[in-house]
Amino acid sequence: MLNFADLFGLLIILVGPISGFGAAHAHKAGVASAILFAFVGLAVAIGVGKLSHKYAYAALSSKTMSAGLRCIVYMFVPFLSLLAAALLPFLLAEIFYG
Repeated sequence: MLNFADLFGLLIILVGPISGFGAAHAHKAGVASAILFAFVGLAVAIGVGKLSHKYAYAALSSKTMSAGLRCIVYMFVPFLSLLAAALLPFLLAEIFYG
C-alpha cells in the first residue's frame, strides 16, 4: 500500500528533473545544459526525497508529540520537501546563469 510519505517521495523524484529542465529552458540554455540541469534536479530530488521520508517517519514515530501534531508534521514535511525539490534547480540555474 502506498502511503502519504511514499507518494510524495515519488512525486518529488518526478518533479526534480522536470524542474531542472524547466529552469534551463527558462534561461534559454542549450540542450546539453538542459539535460545537465535535469540530472542535477534528479540528484537533488533523490536527496530531498530520502530526507523527507526519513523525517516524516521520525515525526510519525515520535513519542514526545501529540497525535495531532504528529499527523500535521507527517503531512507538512513532504509538502515542504516537494517545494524544495521544485525550487532548488531554479535557484541553481539562477545562480549559474545570473
